[in-house]
Amino acid sequence: MENTSDYPSRMWEFMLKVYAQPGIAPACLRLQDVCGVDIPMFLAVLYAAASSVDVDVDRIRQLEQSCAGWRGTVVRPLRSIRIDMKSDPWVALDARASGLRENIKCLELAAERIEVDFLEEELAKLPPTKTPSTSADTRTVARLFLECLSVTAPSQVSVDAMLIADAVSESIVAQ
Repeated sequence: MENTSDYPSRMWEFMLKVYAQPGIAPACLRLQDVCGVDIPMFLAVLYAAASSVDVDVDRIRQLEQSCAGWRGTVVRPLRSIRIDMKSDPWVALDARASGLRENIKCLELAAERIEVDFLEEELAKLPPTKTPSTSADTRTVARLFLECLSVTAPSQVSVDAMLIADAVSESIVAQ
């Protein structure tokens, strides 16, 4: 993940810091590749939960429905092209093809940033929790997220989800 916009987004900047922590990027990629998890949405929901925003199953489903079209029409096709190009021999043979792949990566990140900005606005509208959030609360929301989106998670993916939830929770505390 990298910064893809000229204006600051608190949630995007937070996600970049979490993503850069040891072990988090590979964990995110496993969740994305193995289970199809929308990582920007997952991180946004965990960020909200760790920030004492009242996130529940219905709200997660509503956010999912709101983002599904954008993700399916823009983010995933860009990602698919980028991934397919990675193994295409043309990319290694022609610097222009390599540059094109990098441009597509930038477009993919810009599309994710648009989703994150939308999520940040929507999550800001939700009420706070009655008590301050704990790392256990963030882990619970991570499990709810996977369950409500019918993600069948192999044990490693569950471990990854909890690792990410803990990193988000710890990063919120450190702010």
